[in-house]
Amino acid sequence: MVNYIYKKVFAIKYRKMLKPPVKKNNKYLSLSQKAVKLSITDIKIKSIKRLINGTGYNLTIYIPEETNEDIIKQLIDFDNKIIDDITINIENWFNKNLDKSDVIELHTKSFCNQTKTINIILNDSEYSNIIYNDRKINDIDNIIDILKDSKNKKVTMNICIEYYGLYFYSENTSNKWLIKSLDITDINDDIDEMFLIDDVIDKVDERFFNINKIMNEKIQKYNDIISEYTDDYNNIKKKIEDIKKNKGNNNINILINNIDNILITQGEKIKKKY
Repeated sequence: MVNYIYKKVFAIKYRKMLKPPVKKNNKYLSLSQKAVKLSITDIKIKSIKRLINGTGYNLTIYIPEETNEDIIKQLIDFDNKIIDDITINIENWFNKNLDKSDVIELHTKSFCNQTKTINIILNDSEYSNIIYNDRKINDIDNIIDILKDSKNKKVTMNICIEYYGLYFYSENTSNKWLIKSLDITDINDDIDEMFLIDDVIDKVDERFFNINKIMNEKIQKYNDIISEYTDDYNNIKKKIEDIKKNKGNNNINILINNIDNILITQGEKIKKKY
């Protein structure tokens, strides 16, 4: 009775998401009432599996939260609305009386909040809008090879998906999302080139720092030598001027011998410096 009242009250304000299910082989398919498309950026391919019926591939993609926060919220809200839709209509569709907790237990949500992944379908007949490095890819096997290869290198992948409908099996339900467009761009070459340029610049900076350090040390050393030679020059010049002033002095010979020894010593000093 409580569940019946809940359904009646909720039915007044909810918006119908699904069309009545139609039997298809051993399952029922409920198509979407209206087109629901989502554009997701920077996805990563987690797994690729061939469909059992051989008509396409099931892709599990990772949705990074930092670039798709709003999209993730829309997916979670969408799953909740699908659950409400099933809860309201399950009795009319299948003559079963299930409450919301039963539906939640049986329903497989589109988006896994724990792994941040969603399963999508790439049909053999619907892959006309797949772009790789600004080039349209028209071969399904080539597309799969590119997607598999993308797991081993750095690429950017942006995708648009569309909700197709909900499959009802005997024990569970499963949402079906289709790839409407996919844009893949390699970024390895750009990144490698950028890293190479940065590395070269870093090495040039390091070499310049080391060379500049050595030059400054040499300049300081030569400045010290220049200062020392300047002092020597001034001292020797002064002694020579003293000799010229004291030519008549009895000690002139001693002064001359002293200056002569100083000049010899200065000559040897200059040879050692070089």
